Amino acid sequence: MCGIVCYFANRPFKANLINALNKLSHRGPDHSGVEFFNNGKIGIGHSRLSIVDLSGGNQPISNEDKDIFVVVNGELYDYQKIKISLIKKGYKF
Repeated sequence: MCGIVCYFANRPFKANLINALNKLSHRGPDHSGVEFFNNGKIGIGHSRLSIVDLSGGNQPISNEDKDIFVVVNGELYDYQKIKISLIKKGYKF
């Protein structure tokens, strides 16, 4: 099972999110990643346990413009069909 953290603050303090993510490393020992926004006042992080996609799937995930980010926990069912549908619409992976 993966771990997800987020951080909102009045001032930049990235170490808080990193420390929280480190505490969740046992939930997702295969990879961890973070993204910070609003000059470090907002952050999201993900600790990953690889089950289905062992070589990819690291998070946070962004769109191609890198202006939308998300972290998710769990499996997206029918992801192969969804991916094909999105590629046909012009999305890039």
